[in-house]
Amino acid sequence: MRALHTEVWDWKIGCCLVVCSLLAVGCGGGTTADQALDSRLAETGSKRQAIAKFSGTVTIDHAPPSLKPDELLMVMLYDPKNPPQGKRPPASVSCDRQGHFEFSTYTRGDGVAPGAYKVLFAAFKVSPLRGFSTSPDLLKNLYNDPDTSKFEAEITEPGKSDWAFDLEVSGREANAAPGPHAITRLVK
Repeated sequence: MRALHTEVWDWKIGCCLVVCSLLAVGCGGGTTADQALDSRLAETGSKRQAIAKFSGTVTIDHAPPSLKPDELLMVMLYDPKNPPQGKRPPASVSCDRQGHFEFSTYTRGDGVAPGAYKVLFAAFKVSPLRGFSTSPDLLKNLYNDPDTSKFEAEITEPGKSDWAFDLEVSGREANAAPGPHAITRLVK
């Protein structure tokens, strides 16, 4: 009986030591998420840039978007002074089913680099095998061109989280010939 008691006691001590070791390693010895991020950026020769919150809501014809499960409403920030090169899309994020969006750079919802942006919108059908659909987007290519967008955002620190955009789509003709800078496709 004494041997069984000793084995159980040794097992309990061993488990405690393993758990304590894992906790110490998992906690990084007191390293915060911000410190870990700064360390990773330093490893790549980068520095954390200033970020300003940019989040809010998009409505379509004064109502939350009525999207099917295989459709995504995208909000994109196009910087005319630094347009995306090649096939690289501008900074973008999808809206949830209520039309809420929030941009993230380093951590969830922290925002984007301050600046003057054209705000673009497109709704795409998503296929698990093929990615996003191509033009025309489900918003009739009315809001995906930085050369014609009426939506602009001057984003300054600390930013704000109550941006509101209403897209009028119903009864409007589709733009059959979007401009050369229009975002008609996003890659998966």
